[in-house]
Amino acid sequence: MDKIPVSVFILTKNSEATLGRALLSVKDFDDVIVSDGGSVDGTVEIARRHNASIFLQHEACLKNGSVTDFSCLRNDCLSHAKYDWVLYVDSDESISQGLAAEIKDVVSKNPSHTAFQVPGQIILDGKPIRFSSNYPAYQIRFFRKSKGRFEKPIHERFRVASGSIGTLQNPWHYYVASRSSEEDYRRDLARDMPIYQSRYGGHSVGGKGRGLFLALRTILVIIIKSIRNYMLHGLGDSYPPKLEIRRIRYQFAIIKAILHA
Repeated sequence: MDKIPVSVFILTKNSEATLGRALLSVKDFDDVIVSDGGSVDGTVEIARRHNASIFLQHEACLKNGSVTDFSCLRNDCLSHAKYDWVLYVDSDESISQGLAAEIKDVVSKNPSHTAFQVPGQIILDGKPIRFSSNYPAYQIRFFRKSKGRFEKPIHERFRVASGSIGTLQNPWHYYVASRSSEEDYRRDLARDMPIYQSRYGGHSVGGKGRGLFLALRTILVIIIKSIRNYMLHGLGDSYPPKLEIRRIRYQFAIIKAILHA
C-alpha cells in the first residue's frame, strides 16, 4: 500500500510507555519525525523500530533540559518535515483509523483549505468518553506548514496566516488512566506553571488581567458544560466529576502563577 504523503511529528521525552501506540497509529504515513528531549529510557529505540526519523530538540526551546517554549519545538519540527502537509500527535496520544483514512482522502483531492481542525476524544481507562466539558476539543492538527506557524509558549496552537480552515470528522485520541490521573496532574503542574510565570512575568497589569479573565472564563465553562452533561446524559458516558474538578484546579493554578509572576 502506498504511504500517505504527509509528515507526522511527535515530541518525546522518556515516552517508552506510550510511544509505540502513537507510532502504530501513524504507520501508514510516509514521513514520521520524532523530536526527542534527551530520553534515557527506551524511547529512541522504539522510534527506530518504527522507522521514524529522530533528532534532538532544539536547545533554544529549552532551559536546563526543560521545555520553555512548546511553539518553538513544534516550529522546529516543521523545518524537518519532508512534506508541506503536516499532522502532529503527542507521544501519549494516537489517531483513529478513520482519521488516517480521511486525511489520505483529503490529500488525494488537493483541497482548497490550508488547514483542518480535528476533534479530540478522551479515552478513559480504555473507554471512549462521549460527553465532557471540552469534547470534542477541536484543534488544528493537520495543515500546510507553509501557511502558518505555532504561537504561544504553552497550550500552543497552529496559527493559519492565509487560507481557510476545514473540519475533519474522525478523532485523535488522548488517554487518561484513573489510577495515575493525580500523578499526571501534578506532573503537568510542575511542567507548565514555571512557563506561565515566565510568560506573564514581563506583562503589564492589563496583560495579566487578560490571562486571569481567560482562566476564570474557562472555569465557568467547565462548570456549566459538565453540569449540563450530567443532567442530560448521566455519569455513564460522561467525564467523571473528580476529573472535571481537576481541570478547574488546573485553572486556579494558572491564576496563582499569574498573580505571582
